[in-house]
Amino acid sequence: MITVKCTYSNGETIVTDINGTLESAKNYFLMNWFNIGNIEDNMQQCVKVEPVYNIEFVESTACFMLKSGNEYIDSTFINKFRYENDMMENGEIQMAIEELTARNNVKEYVIF
Repeated sequence: MITVKCTYSNGETIVTDINGTLESAKNYFLMNWFNIGNIEDNMQQCVKVEPVYNIEFVESTACFMLKSGNEYIDSTFINKFRYENDMMENGEIQMAIEELTARNNVKEYVIF
């Protein structure tokens, strides 16, 4: 199961789950017509399908760096993230985390 965001010809977007891959979701939605009306019929053509990645900021912890025995040099923050999409590639994870850190004003982070 993956989550995708479909953009329609009138500019509306709908986020939905679909059983399959991003490619099969694109095959199903792209250039096809769907009734996206809530009360009245509203037939719109899907013009874009993109994956939705579920990444959340988990916590921020301080990590102290030591040098020459116990001499305190500097401290840095390591931020932890959790994501729930097995299809994400490293570049996609990096971009999604950078967007999330910008929204949460996180300056430094580590990806494990």
